[in-house]
Amino acid sequence: LYFSRVSQREEKERVRITEVIEKALSLIQLKIRRQNIQIQKNISEVPLVEGDFNQLVQVFLNIFQNGIEAMGETGKLVVTTRYLKQEQCVDVEILDTGRGIPSGDLHRIFNPFFTTKNKTEHTGLGLSVSYRIIKDHGGAIKAENREQRGARFQVYLPIFLREAGGKGKKN
Repeated sequence: LYFSRVSQREEKERVRITEVIEKALSLIQLKIRRQNIQIQKNISEVPLVEGDFNQLVQVFLNIFQNGIEAMGETGKLVVTTRYLKQEQCVDVEILDTGRGIPSGDLHRIFNPFFTTKNKTEHTGLGLSVSYRIIKDHGGAIKAENREQRGARFQVYLPIFLREAGGKGKKN
């Protein structure tokens, strides 16, 4: 409820998704310094999106933390950004080398209070809040297991389009 009230009051701004990702990665650096987890960034400059910087940081932080927890002491997190010109959106792909998502749970991971972790330590709200934030930004988020090992998340956000006269609109 708190998140929904805050997001309704705050105005969206033009956001560099690369800055959002860098901020989220900087917040997990302390968490992984005792682990043998590599972070590979395939981050290219992509068009601006319209959104709330802090909410978008929260989305990527949730996904990064879930991947890191699934990897345990060792693994690799790969973050890639792409501009999908035909779709007029930015695609952020996050791959991890963790244990993956049990196939029976895959369709439930965005449900509020769903967790496969210790319920006394994890509320099961991270991915459901992330899903709502991305939907409120006009985007989409999906998850799947990778054939090799681990999970793959993709976040799609519409780019900020400029109209004649300098005004912008969201696609």
